[in-house]
Amino acid sequence: MDFVVYLNSHDIHRISTNLKVPPESFIQLYQPEDKDSAVRVDDGLYDLALKDDNGTCNFLKREDGQFRCGIQSFKPGICRTYPFEVRRGKFVQIVKKVCPVDWRLPKYLEEQMSSMYDSHYKEWDFYQELVEEWNKGQKDRSLSSFTNFANSRVEISLQNSA
Repeated sequence: MDFVVYLNSHDIHRISTNLKVPPESFIQLYQPEDKDSAVRVDDGLYDLALKDDNGTCNFLKREDGQFRCGIQSFKPGICRTYPFEVRRGKFVQIVKKVCPVDWRLPKYLEEQMSSMYDSHYKEWDFYQELVEEWNKGQKDRSLSSFTNFANSRVEISLQNSA
């Protein structure tokens, strides 16, 4: 797959809750790019990502000759901000992008995008702390145990922020 959709605990919670399926049904394990944020499950450290289907995201659906996200309303944070990133305080299009479309970000959307980025980065900070806690103390190292642990922590944080 050319573009890996990495997941954090909030992404896992959103998808599994909305689809009413166990996270293992849509999670794939990858060798970590950054060992500090890798989850220790079963035989080693892994990054968690969406499963792919023949080189594309498992949730990417072809409809009326166009590709559409099958989980649009609760897709991962990285997909919410795609194909933009923040560089030197400005939103710019990702150079190596999957979509061939030349996206243009109208000025009036920059504030909305900024809010999405803030939320996205807060979720990754939360995830990093959660992974650190998991890697230090858990005995059962199965993916299922990690996703249950992560989902319970996300639910508590969401209740506390409500």
